Amino acid sequence: MAKGMRRGIGTQMVVLLAHFEFYSLGLNRIETGVIKENISSVASNKKAEVVREGIQTQCINGKFEDVVMFGMTKSDFDRTALREIVWRRYNSSLLRIHH
Repeated sequence: MAKGMRRGIGTQMVVLLAHFEFYSLGLNRIETGVIKENISSVASNKKAEVVREGIQTQCINGKFEDVVMFGMTKSDFDRTALREIVWRRYNSSLLRIHH
């Protein structure tokens, strides 16, 4: 098993990127696309409470793989429990690095 697998790092990254996109870039909606067979990435989006919106069939050039599409609005993000937990953990990590 690769380092970092099954430790929630993918979910944390989804939440941190969403926070950045909503609060630093000022976006109101984000979308992610994950290759259907990448079970860990699909699970990370679900755990981060990003809404599964559908599947794009045979959409990757050359391989024709199915992609699971997820989306989230800023108001959806603001209602998630993970947002505060991950953000506090991330900020405390930064404080340890800088001191």
